[in-house]
Amino acid sequence: MSVADVYDALVTKRPYKDALSQRDAVEMLMSMTNQLDIGVMRAFMSSMILYPVDSIVQLSNGEKARVVKNSEYYILRPTVVGVDSGRVYNLGNDLKCASIIIL
Repeated sequence: MSVADVYDALVTKRPYKDALSQRDAVEMLMSMTNQLDIGVMRAFMSSMILYPVDSIVQLSNGEKARVVKNSEYYILRPTVVGVDSGRVYNLGNDLKCASIIIL
């Protein structure tokens, strides 16, 4: 429950703080391995879908892309296809895409 509670606290706007994006909240959770149980964290993250299939995302290279496939192990790095270019970016497994993130 602590992992879900921390995630909820991070993504919820409060009178005293703005909400973090889901991506930023997941990155913060991943940095909390000393405070949270890593097995519970993995289980929680494997149940999450941050970028549903067919959603449109903005890539750090300036291109808009459509999500075509999610990865259980790389929830921040799905496979996407450039809307205009048709280029496939396998953000989780292709080393050529290592510097590209979803904004």
